[in-house]
Amino acid sequence: MEGQPRVAVRAAAWAVVVTAVALSAQPGSLNVERQGDHLRLSAPSFHFLEGRPLERLHNGAAVPYLFTVTIEPVQGGGRTTHLQRRFVVSYDLWEEKFAIVQEGRPPRSVSHLSAAAAEAWCLDSLLPGLPSLPAEKSFVVKLACSVAADEEPPTGDGLTLSTLIEFFSRKGAAPPPRWELASAPLRLADLKDRSRR
Repeated sequence: MEGQPRVAVRAAAWAVVVTAVALSAQPGSLNVERQGDHLRLSAPSFHFLEGRPLERLHNGAAVPYLFTVTIEPVQGGGRTTHLQRRFVVSYDLWEEKFAIVQEGRPPRSVSHLSAAAAEAWCLDSLLPGLPSLPAEKSFVVKLACSVAADEEPPTGDGLTLSTLIEFFSRKGAAPPPRWELASAPLRLADLKDRSRR
């Protein structure tokens, strides 16, 4: 009889651990609006300019981020990747502002942004096309953001002792940070067109 309370306490503690792990693994909330033939994404509580990447930015390094948007039917059908975008973020130590280059053809750039404005600019630049689904069929939009790994060592003008130390110290280190967000189930029939407001 004396062992029963211990078993109950252990079971309760295990349930708390399992619940905490499950909650920490859940993606954040992603807001989705319709804008013409595209979807506009926003996530006010999502912050990727933090932690180790932010430390690298404050040390004068440029940090590349890779964003991937997928649109997934709730029932049936395969996952479709609609777009992938790469942004290179830098930080002006004197002005304490961020600059971003969106790679592509043609590339786009912006500067003199606060952290919140820089994060919002990246999300505003992601405009996946409307999914080719019936208006009544439910789907979920998922966003993944990760720090892109630089595989090549610096050369030329970028070759300094500090950049070499930073490059080789990353080898064998922890994997780069990754964030995931997901929308609630959506239907095209329920999304009002923001461009017609």
